[in-house]
Amino acid sequence: MLARRSIPRLIRSEKTRSDLREKLALVLRIRDFAIQALALPDNGSYRCYAEIGRPAAVWTVFAAPELSVAPVTWRYPLLGRLIYRGFFSETAARRFAGELRLQGNDVYVHASPAYSTLGWFDDPALSAFIHRPEFEVAGLIFHELAHQKIFVRGDSFFNEAFAAAVEREGVRRWGRARELAEEAAESILRAEVEIRRLLGLHDKLVALYASNLSRREKLAAKGDANNAHLARIAAYYSYVPYFETLIERAGGDLSAFYSAVNRLARLPGPAARREALIGQSRRSSQPAT
Repeated sequence: MLARRSIPRLIRSEKTRSDLREKLALVLRIRDFAIQALALPDNGSYRCYAEIGRPAAVWTVFAAPELSVAPVTWRYPLLGRLIYRGFFSETAARRFAGELRLQGNDVYVHASPAYSTLGWFDDPALSAFIHRPEFEVAGLIFHELAHQKIFVRGDSFFNEAFAAAVEREGVRRWGRARELAEEAAESILRAEVEIRRLLGLHDKLVALYASNLSRREKLAAKGDANNAHLARIAAYYSYVPYFETLIERAGGDLSAFYSAVNRLARLPGPAARREALIGQSRRSSQPAT
């Protein structure tokens, strides 16, 4: 936060490298698009830039038991229970991961290029992601701003799937606005192929761990699969199709979509929210009679 610098000022400065100036100008265009086309928060986030001197903004540690894809959770003030622990130091993250591994858990450390302060502060664009491909930068900004739009205390599955759905819809619309719709679709599809593979493996392991096989047989059948990695993928993407169906149900009107999501967010507890989300999605896909 202390390293933040105004993007317009950096663009005007003769000291700013030309390649960085182009990326900063792109961030401002993406930021304006997020407000105008996606109805995302209009505030100071992503109107400043910070050089952070490291390849990731934060390293997030995920864990799950060796015979379960249910993620370990940690409780935080204001945020409730989350499925990860975050560290600004990779060394500290891997040290903590090692401790969890010694306790018998599968562990996965993810280098995150950004994170959201949920609107409490003006989040800067970071050197950790600004030089990535255009659609990645756009999707990341849309995702983090979506967390500012709606965040439910203690429900990582709901929050991450909602933000991922907004990210995908935003990238599609950004691609159309840039007359790069085909390239945007290819970017989404490349990620989707791997996500579907991992979700399929996740579901197979759920069935395996619930079976009557012995512990030794389950471990043998599991192979080298990492439950913690699969738990992260499930949290971020399992419910994305249901949110995307709600966007379709709203006729692409994102303000109406956000209102529907806010109604779900007010339901008491993750199970009730997911049941209602799936139920609404299925009802909206039924043919009219």
